[in-house]
Amino acid sequence: MTKKFIENINREVESCKEVIKKYFNKPLIMTKENELDFQNSTSCHICEKEYSDRDNFIMKKGKMIEIKNHPVRDHCHITGKYHGSANNCCNLQLRLDPEKLKIPVIFHNLKGYDSHFIIKKLEKNTNISVIANNFEKYITFKIDNQQFIDSLQFMSSSLDRLVSYLP
Repeated sequence: MTKKFIENINREVESCKEVIKKYFNKPLIMTKENELDFQNSTSCHICEKEYSDRDNFIMKKGKMIEIKNHPVRDHCHITGKYHGSANNCCNLQLRLDPEKLKIPVIFHNLKGYDSHFIIKKLEKNTNISVIANNFEKYITFKIDNQQFIDSLQFMSSSLDRLVSYLP
């Protein structure tokens, strides 16, 4: 039963990745006002530093190296919405890789019961990292890009009681 559950979770994660890929690289949408903002910008909207020619050089192994740290149009890769003018280095640090995004898997009372069964059924070569209370109770764990978390840690009532509050 647990093995079937893990297979189903993996199938859902692959489905989530496909959705992310489908909607991820939406092109930049620039209005005339956005373009005017970009052209008149004198500082990065991320780090708030003013642009200067000094920013195009970094010290690496005792040598000054020129980098491409020019102003770029920072935007959301899902909606295409322009965020503001940013220097290239700041913008690249905010880049999201759809393959590396964590997919949350939420359980109610994961720490108390279910996590033990899941961990026991994993194959030996599975890439897993764990934050544990003890050998049988796990606060959270990550399998590849799936982040398993316990909703009971955020809501201290049973699901039955929480549902009873709904109209």
